[in-house]
Amino acid sequence: MARRRGVAAAVAAAATSPALVAAVSLMALGLKSRYCDKCCINKPARTHHCKVCKRCILKMDHHCVWINNCVGYANYKAFIICVLNATIGSLYSLVIFVCDLLRTEHDFSILYVKIIHILAGVVLFSLCLTIGSLLCWHIYLICHNMTTIEIMGPNVFCWLCPTATGHLKDGTEFQNTNN
Repeated sequence: MARRRGVAAAVAAAATSPALVAAVSLMALGLKSRYCDKCCINKPARTHHCKVCKRCILKMDHHCVWINNCVGYANYKAFIICVLNATIGSLYSLVIFVCDLLRTEHDFSILYVKIIHILAGVVLFSLCLTIGSLLCWHIYLICHNMTTIEIMGPNVFCWLCPTATGHLKDGTEFQNTNN
């Protein structure tokens, strides 16, 4: 039953439109807007143009290659549920794996048995760490009412490379929308 919910959340995150911006006159409603040169529409606040999807997304968080869709206002809940289910599933798999190692006699003198167990342990631990970190990151964003683009900035490559902005020039500061 829980597996079906996880699959349903993944399908919903991938299939739900992330809230496209309608071509309405925001000025007539008395709202501030910016103009998107690519879509030729006025964009409300917290709307960004996705270079991959080639459309403007309301409250866009990021374009997710795993669901092949933008994560935005309309499908953010399904995305979070999908990541939560993936985290729970990977943690559950790791616990089952460790319990099996502790309870069952394995013949580790055979090389392929040892290699399979080491690889499975490394993969499961890596999955738990990465998906769990992604979940914690998005919980932080939800608590602060922010999106990934608003914190990191629209250019991913700027925050991947640290810049030496302090007087020590140690290169530990990353560019974002605030600097």
